[in-house]
Amino acid sequence: MAGIYSQRLWLVVLFALALPACSSYQIQGVVVEGPQPGLFVVDSNDPRLTKWTAVADARVDSIIDPEKLRPKLLPSVMTDDRGRFVIPIDEPGAGLLEYTVSVYASADGYGDQGINTMPLPGSGKQVLVVLAAGRGARPRGTQSTEDLLNEAEKFKRQFE
Repeated sequence: MAGIYSQRLWLVVLFALALPACSSYQIQGVVVEGPQPGLFVVDSNDPRLTKWTAVADARVDSIIDPEKLRPKLLPSVMTDDRGRFVIPIDEPGAGLLEYTVSVYASADGYGDQGINTMPLPGSGKQVLVVLAAGRGARPRGTQSTEDLLNEAEKFKRQFE
């Protein structure tokens, strides 16, 4: 009897030790120039990821669970020369549990695509952000990352 419990204990310990070694979840995506701004979750082999002109040095901001009482601002990332970006997400169970994320991209010389909220993309999926050439003014009805965080903070204070 004691042997069975010690085997199970070792399995639990090994599992717990292996968790930090697992790679963290990441959102992968591409920012491109296109005719109409928007954000799409697409298959990793979608031709639009490479068909349109890449936007290098675009800033991508994101918030995990923006509608919750405690949304978390994720680190800003910049696109590389091929418009690619990776957002690391270190939340427990990301990729397995249901999380939502708001993503906002901006770049000099491009209009704003606004903040889009979506479930975390599954495996084999990428985020395609399309920016249209133009000035950086936000379209009516969209918010900046800071606006969204301020609204979340006001909402949270109502319950404190």
